Amino acid sequence: MKGITDLDEGTLRRVDWLELAPATILAQAFSATFKTSFLLLGALGLALFATALGATQVPEVGARGGCPFAASVRCVGALGAHCGGATNEATDSAAILAESASEGAEVGTGAEAETGAKPTCGAAVCAAHTVALLAAVWFALAIARTTTARLATSGRSSTAASLKFATLRLKSLFVPALAPLFFAAALWATGAVSKLASGGVFAFVAAPISAFFFFAFVVLFALTAVAFPLATVAVAAEKSDGFDALARGVSYATRRPLHLIFYAVLAAVLTTLGAGLVAWAAETARGFFVGAFVDGGAWVEFWNLALFALPASYCGVSAVVYTSAIYLALRRSIDGKPFDAFAADGSEQKARRLRPILQDAQGAPVFADEKKDGESAK
Repeated sequence: MKGITDLDEGTLRRVDWLELAPATILAQAFSATFKTSFLLLGALGLALFATALGATQVPEVGARGGCPFAASVRCVGALGAHCGGATNEATDSAAILAESASEGAEVGTGAEAETGAKPTCGAAVCAAHTVALLAAVWFALAIARTTTARLATSGRSSTAASLKFATLRLKSLFVPALAPLFFAAALWATGAVSKLASGGVFAFVAAPISAFFFFAFVVLFALTAVAFPLATVAVAAEKSDGFDALARGVSYATRRPLHLIFYAVLAAVLTTLGAGLVAWAAETARGFFVGAFVDGGAWVEFWNLALFALPASYCGVSAVVYTSAIYLALRRSIDGKPFDAFAADGSEQKARRLRPILQDAQGAPVFADEKKDGESAK
């Protein structure tokens, strides 16, 4: 804009809507939520996870059931739920996937089955959830990289490049994720020592210390839960390390809480609209798919499950996309950084400079290394 001069003083050249209304960046991010490669990868990941946990039956086309979120979570974890009651079209696929996965993932001993005791998680199930959680964070970092590159620059970051970036920078998110564990370990240590010295002087002294660590753990866990999504975008947009990413996330979440809530509500409305469109498209595709392949075997059921998981995949992708947009808006409001500030993958070496063009005695242009002896440059 510096190079543009007005013909007449006071002539309006353009309106910068991002500066006047930063919330419009969410409208710009709406189209980014429909990136096909990420939607398909997310749906395949959900289908693989549900299949690994034993989800063998895919709901029929047009089936509705389950609740938007897990009403009662069993040992299976985030996807282990048996739901009932009200429905939500934007999250029906996630709810039914959760119900199917939980039914196939419950494990227990024979004694527990006879006595009716609650099943416990097996090592394989817990390991599967750990791997799925790491994969989800890695995938979210790749989505954040592509989204920030699209919103902040005129260039693009391909899916392959973003996945490679997420692989290299995933370790930066370990600090924000593990920060509450420090206070949890201190809380466990003081509690263990207090039990060993029950009734003694140390137990009396350790009680307020244990209460302090418990309060600190609750506060830090709550801050991390809010700041971790923003910290993920900080790694993607700034190439921040773990400590800087966590500091940025906490700062942006606590210094502009009303802005954050307003952006989150607007993002939820846009997500509901987009999820409805994706759900309609997925159900239409499933109708043709199931009609073309009747009793096609396990592979047909798997791809049917992947199509069924598309709305849930969209909800996850859109959550990261809108978080990236919110991060850019909060960064502009707090740090004063422009929206186009972005840490690209450029080389650290200095750019090669062109040879300067000089003039010989007759005024003809020549390159600097071609200047003849005795000629002076002006």
